[in-house]
Amino acid sequence: TSTSTSTSTSTCCRRGLTANSFTRQVRGASVVVDIRQRRSCVCALGMGEPSSSSSSSSSSSHLLLSELLSYEVFLLDQFGVLHDGVAPFPRARDLCRTLAVDHGKTLVILSNSSRRSHLTFSRLEKMGFDPKWFAGCVTSGDVAHLVLNAQREGQEEEQELLKDTYEDERYEGLWKDVKLPSGPSSSSPSSSSWKEEDVLRCLHLTWSSRGVDQDGFKASQSEDLVGMPRVKVCSSPEDANCILIHGTEAITTLSKAEGGDEDDDEEEVGKESIMEVVPLEEDAIEALLSVCADRTLPMLVANPDLVTVSGNNLVKMPGSLARRYKEMGVPEEKIHLLGKPSDVIYEVARKLFFPSVRKEGVVAVGDSLEHDILGAEQFGIDSVFITSGIHGDDLHKKGEDGVLCEQAMHNLLEKHGVNPTMHSKHFE
Repeated sequence: TSTSTSTSTSTCCRRGLTANSFTRQVRGASVVVDIRQRRSCVCALGMGEPSSSSSSSSSSSHLLLSELLSYEVFLLDQFGVLHDGVAPFPRARDLCRTLAVDHGKTLVILSNSSRRSHLTFSRLEKMGFDPKWFAGCVTSGDVAHLVLNAQREGQEEEQELLKDTYEDERYEGLWKDVKLPSGPSSSSPSSSSWKEEDVLRCLHLTWSSRGVDQDGFKASQSEDLVGMPRVKVCSSPEDANCILIHGTEAITTLSKAEGGDEDDDEEEVGKESIMEVVPLEEDAIEALLSVCADRTLPMLVANPDLVTVSGNNLVKMPGSLARRYKEMGVPEEKIHLLGKPSDVIYEVARKLFFPSVRKEGVVAVGDSLEHDILGAEQFGIDSVFITSGIHGDDLHKKGEDGVLCEQAMHNLLEKHGVNPTMHSKHFE
């Protein structure tokens, strides 16, 4: 079992108070733990004997159930935690059942998937996870939908989920860039105040082959853009108000349906137009981003992840395009990440599934230090870092049964400025 190694407050973690030590709570007492001597310190507290092996192999591959049962709510990442994008992790599946069925814990999927949450449970059920084990799911695709759908009349419940962002200066740029400077109540497509300029003309990047072959998702605008009457697809950066990113492989274009008027503007043809996914090579996407960067177009990212696991491989994700866009000189405040580590996805989950639970009773589980662990710390909750996921090649020694290299762990935590509460090779 891995041991608790967080700072006592998320602020201390992020400031990196020490390079080699930090504070943790052990049975109610505040103790300074030297991460270079973590095993010895834990042993001195009566929680296990020191390993006879070197410090590079001091972490085991599973968690103590007793440690987990102190939490009421579990925010679970998918890829790298519950499955590898292709096959489930059977012991993770068993642990989910144990926590939900045997101990009545609240399990919530919190995913940086650009797809909507109903697709998440469809996939998980095929992998043997019972949807009844989970209170629900929030994806970054859901958050994108909420933000872009926030003006619609009859969406009061959805608007309430975003209420905390309206006067939060961290999100002022977001609402301005989606043309809602006063928040979602400023206008509605069916209200008298609705104007043509409220339409968002989006250059939309999405998935193509991965959606069908690797991820179980068919690339479809009926999934990405359904229920967003403000969003109008355009094919040229010169015509766009913003970039909307669901994937990294293709662009959505409009083509004329048979009998359509060729003189109509593509944004106005409505039912006479057909949306199509057109695959693009990486250099073509790079060229599009370059033109958008010259215009400083806002970017909305429906999946902030840089990479994800897919079987034994790592696959580039939409967050990588956001990083490249920033490298092109676009100010960070024009790039809006609509999932982890942003607080907004955690707040939506809290309001939906555990509104009365104190943050001390919530733990996030994930394999990305930059998204899952940082997001948990910023939101003020504990975290479990799964080391075999996207950081697995950096942390686990090949040829030594995949044991954890403590020095590599120390370096990686220091690089990202985070300290997970617990770490384990697998969620089991």
